[in-house]
Formats: sequence, C-alpha cells, structure tokens
Amino acid sequence: MAISQEEEEDENLTDDESAEHKSWQDEIRNYLINDAVPEERWAARRLRRKAAYYFLRNNELFRWSANKVILRCCDEAQAKSIMVETHEGASGNHAGGRSLALKIKKIGYFWPTMIGDCINVAAKCVPCQRYAPAINAPTQALQAAIPAYPFMRWGMDIVGPMPRSRQCAYLLVVTDYFTKWVEAKAYKNPTAHDVRNFVWQYIICRHGLPYEIVTDNGGQFVAATFREFCASWNIKITYSTPRYPQANGQAESTNKTIVDGLKKRLEGYQGAWADELDGVLWSHRTTPEPHPGKPHSLCRTVAKH
Repeated sequence: MAISQEEEEDENLTDDESAEHKSWQDEIRNYLINDAVPEERWAARRLRRKAAYYFLRNNELFRWSANKVILRCCDEAQAKSIMVETHEGASGNHAGGRSLALKIKKIGYFWPTMIGDCINVAAKCVPCQRYAPAINAPTQALQAAIPAYPFMRWGMDIVGPMPRSRQCAYLLVVTDYFTKWVEAKAYKNPTAHDVRNFVWQYIICRHGLPYEIVTDNGGQFVAATFREFCASWNIKITYSTPRYPQANGQAESTNKTIVDGLKKRLEGYQGAWADELDGVLWSHRTTPEPHPGKPHSLCRTVAKH
C-alpha cells in the first residue's frame, strides 16, 4: 500500500503543533463539528484541505486512505499499544519501521506521525538490534577488478572446523572469479601439501593454468611448500590483509552459499555433510547467476571453443 502525498503532509506534523493541541485530532474534530478554522488564511486553507479526508462516526474520527479504505484514527496511547503489539506481538515479525507503518495501515489504523513513530519503535527494539545484519558500507563506490578470461583468477579459502564427517572437519574451496565455477574437497586437517595437490588436481589439470590465486593468510597458504609450487608454475598469489580476510569477497560469498546449502540439506544430521557436498556443488554450479548464464553453462561453453 503506497503512502499518498496527503498522508505525507500529515506526517510533517511538527513538535510545536503537537504541543499546541492535547491531541492531533482536536483541530480536525472542531472543524468537522463546529466548522471552526484558524484566523490565519493559509492555516485555514490547510486545515480545510486536510479535513476533507476525515469524517466522524459515533464520535470516532476516521480517515479515507489513498485507496479509499477507511482507517480508524488513534491517539498517542492507542498508537503506542498498536505499534508494540504489531511489532512484537503474536502476529508480529519485528518488521522495520516503514514496513511496520504500512502493516498497521493495512490493519486499519492511522495517526499523522506513524512512520516516524514506527521507525523509532524498531530502532529501540533490543532483538531487532541484536540480530540486525552488520552494515559494512564502503565510504565510496568500490571498483571490482574483473578478470579478462575464465579461470584466470581463483579465490581460495578453508571453511571449518565443521562437525566431523567421514573423519573430515574442513572444506577447501576455490571459486573462479569469471564463471563462478566452484571446486571443493573435504579434509581432516588440510596441510600445505594438500593445498598444493588440490591446486594441481582441481584447477590446473581441470581448467588450465591460472594467472592468480587470491587467498587469506592461513598457514597452509603462506607455507614455503605452496608458495614454491605456485612460483614454479608462475602463478601469482595475492593475500588479503590479515585484519580483513573478507577482502577475498568471492571466496567468502561462495563459502556462505555452500555452508548454507549443507545446513538446509542436512536438517540436523550435521555429521553427514561430506556426503552431501557433491550435490551442493552441483546445485551451485547449475543455479543461474544475476548476470546472464550460470557457472555450468559458462564453463562448458568456453570448453567447446
């Protein structure tokens, strides 16, 4: 339900106007009953325009919404009770401020400052703040470096420890920045030797020699065994900063997708995640991306040429 221009004008009720009247309804009621208007010309005009959307029934003030739905007008005490019940009551879902205001209007209530009041209620709600997603907006727009061709740049990360499955507790994951193709393997405790073999088997032998691997500063990735292997194949290693490993955004995003997929598939049987890994990878590879194509089609199309 959209908020009309007239409703937005009602939202602009100032603190001075609120203090001047015991209730925001008094001036409108007085006009509807006694045809009383302020002496100032423009104030009288504004009141007449505003009051055109209101009417009295059994001494209760009601308002026509933009969709011609009748809304019951509430005073301050009623509004507070309605907001709390709608936000965190039996039918509440701890919605955000504007969503809460729209929900209350759909229920059939109205008061002029409801959007601002609902935003304040949501902002002061302890559970809403505790479980709200962290805001990590950059100070300016980021310019992502786009790879020039498929399998040029891979993001690598280790997920874990996870509940043991077939004696495995960790997951080594790599994601191609261009096609979003994912390769992953479960390990008991991956070493630098395991990482070197993984790159050889799952990247070089399957997709060709990469130009760059982006990873964090984990011990397996900074070890001489892995660095010497990459140097022998002229593969560039780029490390994200120690204090901000999330800089390897592609790997972090893929890790979340895979772990979420495992959680949804297992439904409590966490010890079997290694058995479900192949199915989750297949699902990820064949799921369409926001941009045209999907990892599977992009990868196979490239292979045909």
